[in-house]
Amino acid sequence: IDVVHQSVAAGFTHVAKVKTGIVHLFCDRLGLFARKQRRRIHDFLHFNQSRQRTYPWRAQSRFAIVQFALVTGATLAVMDVAEARLAFCRDQLGVKHTFTPADSPARLKEIGAGDLPTIVIDATGNAKSMAATFDLIAHGGRIVFVGLFQGDLAFNDPNFHRREITVCASRNAVPQTFRDIIALIETGRVDTKPWITHRFALADTPRIFPTEIVGNPAVLKAVIAAD
Repeated sequence: IDVVHQSVAAGFTHVAKVKTGIVHLFCDRLGLFARKQRRRIHDFLHFNQSRQRTYPWRAQSRFAIVQFALVTGATLAVMDVAEARLAFCRDQLGVKHTFTPADSPARLKEIGAGDLPTIVIDATGNAKSMAATFDLIAHGGRIVFVGLFQGDLAFNDPNFHRREITVCASRNAVPQTFRDIIALIETGRVDTKPWITHRFALADTPRIFPTEIVGNPAVLKAVIAAD
């Protein structure tokens, strides 16, 4: 998608559809899997640091996390700085508890009957937001970072030890995870239709992509129909 973004931004107006495909083979050895992951991480960091990745990835939504969290049956609360995104969670995904950072952690304690949550998932990729999670978690709780940023994350170490917090980084998954996700979608327990907010034809990509997609906070998922 970086190539598409760069081409459209450069003023190219013709699109050629090439019939091809990429086959991703499952690694049958742990060493091979680890080597692939190291290469992917190296490539990601290299292209970010050299500023060769121009598409605004951090603007993309993580609303899928909300839906899969709801499936677990846990009491879920969503915090965001934008009321529009909170409204989407309430109206489209059925989230009962939503609030802004100004209302935390008091709102979290109210939802938890006096207790803070045992799991906090941060999908912002924002250093300030990620650091703030250490004050929103219950003793013995787990913080999961889905979003990432290019820099160092700082937090208060005495608070971290006093609460006995576990910090996890989420990036990859095992084959069974994908099977479970596919099953949830196929059975209708997770509805992906609300994710798709924009849809347009392949031939219209040069016109629509730079004006209606790039930098548009209303875009959750955009689908290009290559009919």
